[in-house]
Amino acid sequence: MTLPYCYPSRIRLCLTAIVGAALVASAAVHGRQPSAPPTSEIVSPLLDNEDQPLNADPKAVPTNPKAMTHAGLYATERQAGSAESALHDRIITVRVGCCGRTAIDRAVNQVWTTHVAYDTPVDIAVLVRGKDSLQAAKVVDRLSEAGLSRVWLVTTP
Repeated sequence: MTLPYCYPSRIRLCLTAIVGAALVASAAVHGRQPSAPPTSEIVSPLLDNEDQPLNADPKAVPTNPKAMTHAGLYATERQAGSAESALHDRIITVRVGCCGRTAIDRAVNQVWTTHVAYDTPVDIAVLVRGKDSLQAAKVVDRLSEAGLSRVWLVTTP
């Protein structure tokens, strides 16, 4: 293989071409396809352009029917993280701890205390997480019954 002559001003371009050709040749010799750049999964938002809740991502709907909420607002962990980044101080998040009614009461009180202390509107976004999806769903329902209108259950696969 004869390399083309590279003018000094084009050395970087020539080196890039040579290295690229070497990588492709190496992959061919070893029987592999050159790897494609990683693609990122698109995360659907929780709210539309008019700040209204969108239909739940099918991946976020709980598989256990007992963990479904009355409002039917569900989010994946990636959607929740995206919403937290986008909404900053216009969102309340809570993690339901262990165990039983005490954990549910604590989570509800935490959200309600934050809601009252910061005088947030009743349509503030609230994300509820928990290892026990049944308990987290009960927190979502209690917050919705108390008057908060946009409370999502964050589910994990």
